[in-house]
Amino acid sequence: MSATTPSSVLVQLVSGSTFYKWLWQQFQVMALRACEKLEWPRRSLKMELSLRRKCPENLVHFHLAITDANRRHRLSNENGFWTFMGAQPHVQPVLGKGRYLTRALDAGHYYCQAPKIGSVHVATNYVAYRDFTVELQTIFNLWRRHKLENSVAKSELMTARGRGTRNYLAEIQHHEAWQQARRDAAVKALLETWMPWKPSRIVPAVVEWMQLVATVGTRARFPFLVLVGPSQYGKTEYARRLWDAARTLVLSCESIRQPNLKCFQRQVHTCIVFDEGSEEMVLSNRQLFQAGLNECMLAQSNCQEHCYSVWLYGIALVISTNTWLGEDPWLAKNAVVVRVDEPLWHDPPALCA
Repeated sequence: MSATTPSSVLVQLVSGSTFYKWLWQQFQVMALRACEKLEWPRRSLKMELSLRRKCPENLVHFHLAITDANRRHRLSNENGFWTFMGAQPHVQPVLGKGRYLTRALDAGHYYCQAPKIGSVHVATNYVAYRDFTVELQTIFNLWRRHKLENSVAKSELMTARGRGTRNYLAEIQHHEAWQQARRDAAVKALLETWMPWKPSRIVPAVVEWMQLVATVGTRARFPFLVLVGPSQYGKTEYARRLWDAARTLVLSCESIRQPNLKCFQRQVHTCIVFDEGSEEMVLSNRQLFQAGLNECMLAQSNCQEHCYSVWLYGIALVISTNTWLGEDPWLAKNAVVVRVDEPLWHDPPALCA
């Protein structure tokens, strides 16, 4: 069986296997016999896949929790009492007093009943959420140890109905957003390898502007570049590759008054492209587009609850747009406007037949 086989497929195969059904029945018989001999009535059993097994033949393993609320629990494996099919188990007694002991014992039962990744068979006569409550931290710890899927962990947290559920759900949702961002970045990188950018044209005005921006330390402020022209001329992609595509932040600025620069990281980004930026947006944020020595405060309000500051000195600022009049005197002095009347790439010469 391939090591890359999804666990859900393996669960279906094992649960339908005649051999593993027989093995599960034998384990249940052993557990029932042990409970009767010890006179401990509560039991929870589980068969699950050994997803981190070192030996390929060890496809499944078992868990067993047995308790009695009226007795002190002393477990040992004397004379091979817990030996099953020749296998020596790990026997762990639960210690404690009062409610702490009860919580620990209930956590052991829940561990056997939880819908963990790779769960195959479960049997119990002491049911979670019905016969005992489940602590939120117990569920969250299983998720942290990669034993519960995100959706399953959230469902279990809601079922537990404990105080602080929202905080645990927020942690999982934050992690889900991070996972999605990683997946999106991987897909984007793959697509970029499939669709390579054609060689860019050399635009003298853009080259002069880049040389000017590169003179950091000799000027107190820098002009911004405006690429204006029809759609599908490659303006945004051209701007993204002027300095370094991996170090360029592209912002969607259509119909907005102020750009969102919370994603900007000075130690990472050397260029910012304001896609579909407007003259009104620039005139409303003049200090920002000067790329000067002073920090610029954004998202200001009466209470300043969400405001933040950015420092864009020496950062190349590019606006990609379809329309730009540039009639305002301030724009005329602070913008380098390049009219794009043809695609900003050129096709490589065709190979001779």
